[in-house]
Amino acid sequence: MSVWNFKDLTGMTFGRLTVIERAKNANDGHARWLCRCSCGNLCIVLGKHLISGKIQSCGCLGREKSQHKTFNGLYKSLSHLSKADALVL
Repeated sequence: MSVWNFKDLTGMTFGRLTVIERAKNANDGHARWLCRCSCGNLCIVLGKHLISGKIQSCGCLGREKSQHKTFNGLYKSLSHLSKADALVL
Protein backbone atom coordinates (compact mmCIF):
# COMPACT_ATOMS: atom_id res chain seq x y z
CA MET A 1 0.00 0.00 0.00
CA SER A 2 1.49 3.33 -1.00
CA VAL A 3 0.97 6.45 1.03
CA TRP A 4 0.45 9.67 -0.90
CA ASN A 5 1.75 12.79 0.73
CA PHE A 6 -0.11 15.91 -0.23
CA LYS A 7 -0.31 19.45 1.04
CA ASP A 8 -3.70 20.41 2.41
CA LEU A 9 -4.83 23.29 0.21
CA THR A 10 -8.15 23.83 1.99
CA GLY A 11 -8.87 27.52 2.46
CA MET A 12 -6.06 28.66 0.16
CA THR A 13 -6.74 30.96 -2.80
CA PHE A 14 -5.17 30.56 -6.23
CA GLY A 15 -6.10 33.33 -8.64
CA ARG A 16 -9.89 33.50 -8.47
CA LEU A 17 -10.26 30.01 -6.94
CA THR A 18 -10.64 29.29 -3.24
CA VAL A 19 -10.18 25.65 -2.23
CA ILE A 20 -13.17 24.28 -0.30
CA GLU A 21 -12.28 20.62 0.20
CA ARG A 22 -10.48 17.61 -1.19
CA ALA A 23 -12.27 15.84 -4.04
CA LYS A 24 -11.89 12.26 -5.27
CA ASN A 25 -8.45 11.59 -6.78
CA ALA A 26 -8.04 11.59 -10.54
CA ASN A 27 -7.71 8.17 -12.19
CA ASP A 28 -3.92 8.52 -12.19
CA GLY A 29 -3.92 9.19 -8.42
CA HIS A 30 -3.30 12.94 -8.51
CA ALA A 31 -5.05 15.00 -5.84
CA ARG A 32 -8.08 16.99 -6.96
CA TRP A 33 -9.76 19.83 -5.09
CA LEU A 34 -13.26 21.31 -5.04
CA CYS A 35 -12.93 25.07 -5.52
CA ARG A 36 -15.26 28.05 -5.57
CA CYS A 37 -14.49 30.72 -8.13
CA SER A 38 -14.96 34.40 -7.30
CA CYS A 39 -17.81 34.42 -9.87
CA GLY A 40 -19.64 31.84 -7.70
CA ASN A 41 -19.12 28.67 -9.81
CA LEU A 42 -17.80 25.44 -8.33
CA CYS A 43 -15.15 23.40 -10.11
CA ILE A 44 -12.78 20.51 -9.43
CA VAL A 45 -9.13 21.17 -10.21
CA LEU A 46 -5.91 19.14 -9.98
CA GLY A 47 -3.76 20.36 -7.10
CA LYS A 48 -0.68 20.57 -9.31
CA HIS A 49 -2.54 22.95 -11.64
CA LEU A 50 -3.54 25.18 -8.73
CA ILE A 51 0.00 25.32 -7.36
CA SER A 52 1.61 25.94 -10.76
CA GLY A 53 -0.91 28.67 -11.66
CA LYS A 54 -2.05 26.84 -14.79
CA ILE A 55 -5.67 27.06 -13.63
CA GLN A 56 -6.76 30.35 -12.00
CA SER A 57 -10.53 30.35 -12.48
CA CYS A 58 -13.50 28.20 -13.47
CA GLY A 59 -13.09 29.48 -17.02
CA CYS A 60 -14.63 32.89 -16.44
CA LEU A 61 -11.24 34.60 -16.66
CA GLY A 62 -10.66 33.30 -20.18
CA ARG A 63 -14.17 34.28 -21.23
CA GLU A 64 -13.62 37.81 -19.90
CA LYS A 65 -10.32 38.12 -21.73
CA SER A 66 -11.86 36.95 -25.00
CA GLN A 67 -14.62 39.57 -24.68
CA HIS A 68 -11.97 42.30 -24.53
CA LYS A 69 -10.14 41.18 -27.68
CA THR A 70 -10.24 43.54 -30.59
CA PHE A 71 -10.48 42.41 -34.21
CA ASN A 72 -6.68 42.25 -34.56
CA GLY A 73 -6.25 39.98 -31.53
CA LEU A 74 -4.97 42.64 -29.14
CA TYR A 75 -6.53 43.13 -25.71
CA LYS A 76 -8.15 46.48 -25.14
CA SER A 77 -9.82 47.69 -21.99
CA LEU A 78 -12.44 50.42 -21.91
CA SER A 79 -10.07 52.67 -19.95
CA HIS A 80 -7.98 53.06 -23.13
CA LEU A 81 -10.84 54.59 -25.09
CA SER A 82 -11.06 58.32 -25.69
CA LYS A 83 -14.27 60.25 -25.00
CA ALA A 84 -15.04 60.20 -28.73
CA ASP A 85 -14.64 56.39 -28.81
CA ALA A 86 -16.85 56.02 -25.75
CA LEU A 87 -19.65 58.00 -27.44
CA VAL A 88 -19.67 55.47 -30.29
CA LEU A 89 -20.23 52.59 -27.87
